[in-house]
Amino acid sequence: MTNTATFPDLENHWARDCINQLRERKLVSGYPDGKFRPNSRITRAEFAVLMLNAFPSAPIQRGGIRFLDVPSNHWAKNVIQDA
Repeated sequence: MTNTATFPDLENHWARDCINQLRERKLVSGYPDGKFRPNSRITRAEFAVLMLNAFPSAPIQRGGIRFLDVPSNHWAKNVIQDA
């Protein structure tokens, strides 16, 4: 069954259909408040999550990198390191 739910802040957005397709494929999930925020800048952490979601079977090319500016308790520390 297709998930027809949409993000409330995409009602009139030009990319609504594409973003909803990515959501159905579980490549994007939006923010905890249920919004997608399509006009916001993407963070390094968000980009890392997108890349790992889009390419889950990509071969590892090298070991992870520890970024000094990413705190050990950051929600995406491991994702940033792995990406």
